[in-house]
Amino acid sequence: ELRAQNQDTLLGQVWHLMNPLMLALIYYVIFGLILGISRGGVENYSAFLIVGVIVFNYTRTALRSGASTIVTNRKVVQTINFPRAVLPLSTMLEGVVSHAFGIVVMCLVLLATGIRPTAMWLLVVPLALVQSVFNLGLVLFTARFAFHFRDTQQFLPYALRIWFYVSGVLIPIEARFVTMPTARAILQANPIYIIIEIARDAFLDGVFDPSK
Repeated sequence: ELRAQNQDTLLGQVWHLMNPLMLALIYYVIFGLILGISRGGVENYSAFLIVGVIVFNYTRTALRSGASTIVTNRKVVQTINFPRAVLPLSTMLEGVVSHAFGIVVMCLVLLATGIRPTAMWLLVVPLALVQSVFNLGLVLFTARFAFHFRDTQQFLPYALRIWFYVSGVLIPIEARFVTMPTARAILQANPIYIIIEIARDAFLDGVFDPSK
C-alpha cells in the first residue's frame, strides 16, 4: 500500500521522505520565521520542531488511517469470519514503516542543524515501541467507534488538530505557561506530550529523565 500511494508520481517513493520534511518546513516558516516562536526561549527551533512534528505525526496518521479501516472493509467484515483486530493492526504496521521514513528525515534535519548524535539516540527504538502500543490502543477503540458512529471520521481531523496544538509540538509548554501552573500541569499530562518531551531530551540534549 505504501508503494502504491506514490507509484504514479515523478519522485515515487521519495515522497515518503519529502512529506514529513515539507510538513515541518511549513510549520517552521509560519511559526519560526513569521511568528517568531524561536525567540521564545528555544535556541534551535528547527530541531525542536522536527522532533515534535515527526513524533506527533506518527500518532495522527495511525488514528486517521485506523478510524476508517473497518468502515472501508465492511463488506469483508460482513462476509468473512476473521479476527476484526487484524484490520486496524494492518494499518498500524503500515504506519510503523511510514514512521521509519520520518525518523530518517528527523535525524538528517538534526544533523544539518548542528545536533551531534549521542548514545541517547538509541532510545528511538523503545520509544517508538511504546508509542506504537499507545497508537494501537487508540486505533482499536477509534476503529470500532467509527464503525458505529460514522460521523467520527468527519469530527476526527478537527480533534486531531486541537490535540496537535495543545501537545507542545510548536511551543515549549514549560516556558510559555510558567505563570499558569494549573494549565501547564493539564497540558503536561497529555500522553503524546510526554512522548515528545522524552524524544526531545534524548535527541536534542542527550539525556533521559525517568520522571517523565
